[in-house]
Amino acid sequence: MMVGGCAGGGQDQVPGADMAKVGPQSLPAQAPVPDVASAGPVTTSTAPSPHNPVRDVENSLAGALGTVDPAAAASMKLDVRPAAGNQLVVTWTVSRDPGDAAAKNRLRREAIAALAAAKPHLSSYGSVLLIADATVRDATGQLTDASVLRAKYSRALIQRTDFAQLSIDRVFTLPDDKPAEIHTSYR
Repeated sequence: MMVGGCAGGGQDQVPGADMAKVGPQSLPAQAPVPDVASAGPVTTSTAPSPHNPVRDVENSLAGALGTVDPAAAASMKLDVRPAAGNQLVVTWTVSRDPGDAAAKNRLRREAIAALAAAKPHLSSYGSVLLIADATVRDATGQLTDASVLRAKYSRALIQRTDFAQLSIDRVFTLPDDKPAEIHTSYR
């Protein structure tokens, strides 16, 4: 639509034009626009964040450990070591009670659960290293926190193992790289 020049200049108004809206309009107050150089990255997308495969593995592992012992799931930590062929390192606490008679068998059930949970995710990872901590009595009878398990399982070994059929007595005899390291109180 076109509006004629100045009012009273002898030109007619074009039908439909609202003379009150011609020219600069005041807009509602808006937040000031930040300086782009100092504001950091700007995200304009409302799309969901990209898929995070490490978070998927972490959730699977925590869920599996939680079926054996919720405290183990709460203490579980997952790291990925790219220098070790994208090795998954699963660390958790088995027990803080050195008199916990069920801890030895629970450690084995937790290891089987963790390996079974990692199995479907191994296409991007080379191996799984399990590290379990616990409070134990040392040679002098003092309580100490110690690593009670360190066992590495290759991707090929995990993929060919049926963890649903694996006896808890065999889980620490499986590592194919080197023998599992097990604290004497957990053997």
